[in-house]
Amino acid sequence: MVSPDTAPEELPERELFTEYVELLEQDSPANGYQQTKLDERRASLLAEIGERLEALEAAKALLSEENVESNHDSTDTEQANDSMELSFDEE
Repeated sequence: MVSPDTAPEELPERELFTEYVELLEQDSPANGYQQTKLDERRASLLAEIGERLEALEAAKALLSEENVESNHDSTDTEQANDSMELSFDEE
């Protein structure tokens, strides 16, 4: 298991998820202080997971928008080329 001293934002995805799952499966300690620390670590790991998912979704949305715009631009270009071909053919 990764040291709890390592900030969640410094962990690679695999270690982030692994530690979170391990903490979920871990039995609750009898000591209230240890339970509080465990809950804090779970919350910080989960927050980091959420931030990374949001970043991934934002990147995915940008890529799909760019792809749609690219397809739209290429369709416009093809239509313009087709109309130019028609006008040349008519002459």
